Amino acid sequence: MLPAPPPGDRNPNSLPEGLLKTMVAFR
Repeated sequence: MLPAPPPGDRNPNSLPEGLLKTMVAFR
């Protein structure tokens, strides 16, 4: 799996948009 983005990216409590977009792209 791809490495998680650095902490405090945008929403520390929610899933980062970058990771979400990556998952969608790999779907």
